[in-house]
Amino acid sequence: MEKTLIVMKPDAVVRGVVGEIVTRFEKVGLKIVAAKMLVPDDDLISQHYPVDRKEFITGLGQKTLDNNKELGVDTKAVFGTDDPHELGLHI
Repeated sequence: MEKTLIVMKPDAVVRGVVGEIVTRFEKVGLKIVAAKMLVPDDDLISQHYPVDRKEFITGLGQKTLDNNKELGVDTKAVFGTDDPHELGLHI
């Protein structure tokens, strides 16, 4: 038997697509056996988003800029910056 971990980021919740994502997994025959929602603490966040990796943090910020542009969100108005690195650190 195989197990798969599915992690949905906060934007999936904000966009209201969590149900659609789960439905897609169920439609292909996968069974949901557990679910957990949590707000990570600073320690867990630092394990997954290391601030010392500048390229990673800048990429994270750029992805956020791209997503916000697609959604019609003014990133600078919301976060106070449109610099990818600063935004990545904020995220």
